[in-house]
Amino acid sequence: MAGRRRAVESAGGQSGSLADVRRIWQYHWYLQVMSQLFKENRLAKGTFVGLGRKLNLHNITCPAYLLAGANDDITTSEQILDAAKYLGTPKDRVVQKIVPVISDCSWVRTR
Repeated sequence: MAGRRRAVESAGGQSGSLADVRRIWQYHWYLQVMSQLFKENRLAKGTFVGLGRKLNLHNITCPAYLLAGANDDITTSEQILDAAKYLGTPKDRVVQKIVPVISDCSWVRTR
């Protein structure tokens, strides 16, 4: 419990709340993943560790469907389609498609 209290206090919160501790750990985990996956590109390099195991995309050998949006502003189509070279899937088992971006989403129903 003392470790949890220190973690909460070091983040500027009040000690004792398990919910606060969970939020802090989730935040630290999020920062670590963002740094390792996006800044350091460890998954593509084969150096990312998940659940204690080094993950290598080349070990993925199942068929893959890479779908990219033509004008996606978060992940470019080049980035999506480039993923094929990191997979262990045979090239004839990888489907790559670029679809147009729908700018009018008024047809999507919300609750």
